[in-house]
Amino acid sequence: MNDVISSQDPYDALRDRISSAEESMQQTSQLAATHAFNLAISFGLLPAAIIMILVFLAVKGSLIAMLMTGILVTIALVIFASLVVNISRQRSLQRLYQEQILPGLLENLEQLHIPPTELPALAQAQLPEGSILLKYIQDPATASFEGEEAAPSEIE
Repeated sequence: MNDVISSQDPYDALRDRISSAEESMQQTSQLAATHAFNLAISFGLLPAAIIMILVFLAVKGSLIAMLMTGILVTIALVIFASLVVNISRQRSLQRLYQEQILPGLLENLEQLHIPPTELPALAQAQLPEGSILLKYIQDPATASFEGEEAAPSEIE
């Protein structure tokens, strides 16, 4: 981030980095959720329309059957979109944390000669309870992709 570290509290630069990383994770979360929801609904509309047409032809235009099918198709579409949003959001956050945020935080710690073991305590003091970044810092296993082990340097 900055090559020159101020002569004030050496933790200030790290606190700023932690705050900006949390903001970045929140923005990524919102963006990924929006894109994934739009994509899931877009892809789900064609199969939903086909099901509605097939039911219409099968029941010879029964309004009640069409209404029931419409409700069930809408529920299925929302469940599908929700699943896609959760997967996309989680993977986007994992990627951001592993590729950008963690290396930046570890670099700042190294520049300030602070042991990496102090990162969870610093993050907990800086971030509100339940923040996205705090969850990743406190549980490095969360930051690993499916089937991928956390690197030993990330756990320390």
